[in-house]
Amino acid sequence: TLAYLADLEVAPTSESLDHYEYSNLGYGVLAEALASVHGKSFAQLIQDELFTPFGMTASNVAMPLQNGEQPLATLAQGYSSVGTPVAPWHFQAMAGAGAVRSTLPDMSRYVEQLIQRLQQRAPAVELLLAPRFTMGRCCARSLGWILQKDEKGQCFAWHNGQTAGATSFVGFYLDGSRAVVILHNQAQLDLDYALNILQGTETINE
Repeated sequence: TLAYLADLEVAPTSESLDHYEYSNLGYGVLAEALASVHGKSFAQLIQDELFTPFGMTASNVAMPLQNGEQPLATLAQGYSSVGTPVAPWHFQAMAGAGAVRSTLPDMSRYVEQLIQRLQQRAPAVELLLAPRFTMGRCCARSLGWILQKDEKGQCFAWHNGQTAGATSFVGFYLDGSRAVVILHNQAQLDLDYALNILQGTETINE
């Protein structure tokens, strides 16, 4: 990672500050920087600072398997967008860009803890969800979340993710009135459908 970053050249895509571009590399570098500051691996850092305090006992970071180590038997089989079975990803570096593996109960607990801390005006969570950048007419960016308003003007936060064999969506209203977590073991997810479920304009297909 350090060797790669030493030779990395990043040029701005725009001279103004009104241009936004999502960067998996940016999140990966941020995670490595935080781990370095704390003197531990990203996997240990997120365990100490997030999983343990939030009670997320079934969550971990997908690091490379060691000699003789077998994949977790509890992992759901992943599938590509066309239904082909694929192996789970393991991250040798830049794990902050998408290496967290979790369960529906753990992710529900994560959202509950965020909402609870936001209602308690915890500084870290208020900082996390404060708008940072306007994305056109629909949304704003906070630190890692997209902020959006429904037809009634109520604000909710959401984010989604994808690997070769899995997709995810997490969204919640900032007032704690509604939240949705979707974990899917296929590399496709209808984002509009997920957003509609969150806003209550569409129901979950059984």
